[in-house]
Amino acid sequence: MTIRILSWCADSFTHEADDLRGADEDLLAHAKERMEFRLSQVSAQLKTVLETDTGSWDHTFVTLPEFFWNTRWSNVHSEDDIMKLGDFYMSNVSDYVNRLIDAFPARSGDPSSAITFLAGTCAILYRDDDESEKTPCHDAVFHAVNWLLCGQNTRSDKSLTMWPKRYVSTIDFFPQTDSHAIPGHISAQLPDGQIIHIGDSSEVSAESLHGIVVTDYFTNTYAGDKPFSIDICLDYFTQGNVRPAGWEQRIAELQSKNSDIDFLIACGMPVSDPPQNPGGVKFLVRNDGMPVASQCQAWSFSAGRATPVAATNPTANFVRFLM
Repeated sequence: MTIRILSWCADSFTHEADDLRGADEDLLAHAKERMEFRLSQVSAQLKTVLETDTGSWDHTFVTLPEFFWNTRWSNVHSEDDIMKLGDFYMSNVSDYVNRLIDAFPARSGDPSSAITFLAGTCAILYRDDDESEKTPCHDAVFHAVNWLLCGQNTRSDKSLTMWPKRYVSTIDFFPQTDSHAIPGHISAQLPDGQIIHIGDSSEVSAESLHGIVVTDYFTNTYAGDKPFSIDICLDYFTQGNVRPAGWEQRIAELQSKNSDIDFLIACGMPVSDPPQNPGGVKFLVRNDGMPVASQCQAWSFSAGRATPVAATNPTANFVRFLM
């Protein structure tokens, strides 16, 4: 079986140089403009790849990095901005992912045209009013939801699967501060000077949406019944081949448990050298949005050894691996 991986290589930490909200610009108008830009950019380059990268593949994966759909957090100035932007993303990200998938339908009778889209992540913060009342100075407490939407171009409806990040990194949102620190939270300061506290982990679990039916697991198969898995950034962290605390709970959220390919969708999560493989998978694919030289990488595992998979660049941003 030959698997083609097309990974989008771009800075999703600070985003484009022109991802700057003007002094009088509406935040939601700016966020929509950036999402439209990213959708059109990915669609145009993916079209080029699919037209020029000839061959026969058993399956293709398209991956986008963590925070792909977010505008930079420096554009979010206040608590009111946080809540408005969160509502906007919750209402619109699935539409953008569906537009991307629908632009590249599978060809009838051609299994090699099947694509699974691991369409990056979007992160939001939502306020916990009960916890906020209990904090010193009544600082606002927020919890994070950072989720990836996955879909396949072979679907007969708008079905999408959601995989959430469990652990929150200190670099995920706003600059940290030591002011009014509380246990189990990351204290941060907004551009308007307000101190907020962000829970350092999320209890959100995976979901699959099939029509109007929602199930509490992540549909994680490709090419019929082959399983894959996803780690979002800090959730991948390993020490001495030991998974993070609570990893067994994440395995329980997968529809199929024994993964062949593990995808690390990240922004600032390196792998060790050689990379750790506590899950027993055959391949590890990393797509990281931090602006460093090695953003997109892949390895194969055999007899306990990790071998880098050679990469090619079919477009300015897409990196290709063949497994």
